[in-house]
Amino acid sequence: MRAFLTPKWLAAHVLLIVLCATMIRLGIWQWHVGGIRHGDLRNYAYAVQWWAFTGFAIFFWARLIRDAGLRDVPVPPVQQPPSPDQYRRYTMPQSQEITDSATDPERARYNAYLRSLDEQ
Repeated sequence: MRAFLTPKWLAAHVLLIVLCATMIRLGIWQWHVGGIRHGDLRNYAYAVQWWAFTGFAIFFWARLIRDAGLRDVPVPPVQQPPSPDQYRRYTMPQSQEITDSATDPERARYNAYLRSLDEQ
């Protein structure tokens, strides 16, 4: 909280207050001009627009304060992902070996081809 009481931040707080007061006053003036011109819709729209600008300024000021406050919060360390060595080679469990390759010659040939690739 004390970080927002430095001269830089105090000047920014004063600037925001002056800008918001000016925009609110401009909105009141624009509303008054709309009444003088017998309800000119354009002037009423400008008045609402000035007040919307004030709302946006306050909203973004709050975001700026929040972001500046979050800069001081320590970031938790990132955990390292598991090493890729454990994913490089798949070995089939022994209980699931194919036993009927002797009955199908094409399957036996394909399994022999796979074994030769595995040995390489």
